[in-house]
Amino acid sequence: MQAPARQRHAQVWCASGELVWKIYKETLNIEIGKLQALREFDLSDDIVKGKMKERYGDEIPLDERVISPATMFGSDKLETIIEQ
Repeated sequence: MQAPARQRHAQVWCASGELVWKIYKETLNIEIGKLQALREFDLSDDIVKGKMKERYGDEIPLDERVISPATMFGSDKLETIIEQ
C-alpha cells in the first residue's frame, strides 16, 4: 500500500532537507541552520509519535542531532534571490 501524498512529501523533505544540509556542510563547511537534539522538538503529536516508533522502534534516540526545515529556512546564511 502506498503512503498518502502528504506523507510521501514529508518523507522526501526529511531526506532531501538533511541531504541539502550535508551538502553545504561537507562541500563548503557552512551550516545552514543549527542541528538540534530530537528531545528539543515537540514530539507529543500522535502522528509524530507513530513516525518515531516506525523509524526507531521503542528506543528513540532523543539525543540524535537533526536539522529541521524551519531552522534551515530561518538561516541567516541563505538569501532569497527571486521572490514571487
